[in-house]
Amino acid sequence: MTSIRASIQRTTPAHEYVSVFAGPDAEHRAFCGLLTMRAEEAAELIARIEAREPGACPVASEPVELAAELARDLASGDPGYTEDGWTVVANEHIEKQRWEPLHWLVIRNDAGQHFADTYRKGLTESQDTRPYEYATKATFTPVVPTVKVSIEWKAAQKGGQS
Repeated sequence: MTSIRASIQRTTPAHEYVSVFAGPDAEHRAFCGLLTMRAEEAAELIARIEAREPGACPVASEPVELAAELARDLASGDPGYTEDGWTVVANEHIEKQRWEPLHWLVIRNDAGQHFADTYRKGLTESQDTRPYEYATKATFTPVVPTVKVSIEWKAAQKGGQS
């Protein structure tokens, strides 16, 4: 499956310039080109691309347990990082806490199945907690990708145009 992403690069009074990226998955997108179009066309193109359902992927029926050391290494990696047949798909900060915020780690195995778990990571040298520090194993739950459409706001140009 090829993933496609478009975003507005820059705007003039008459046109918007849309950057288009495509690739086998979200981590391996390459720049495909810059399109020039009217603002309404750009908004429609981006909405159609963003709302496209991801392709079907194999879904695991059971959680998977990984050694805490492997989970810690994966949690330290950026999307695209691979180790022992596991690839980091997403590693996001999801909940603010004063000393140890909560993170969401999504990984994919070689069979294309996705799994997720949360972990905490200390913010300062006084809270030097590493992911999965006091665990011997980490349990990752099966997850599937879903489409989320959101609206972003930008400043209007002079004359009330978008």
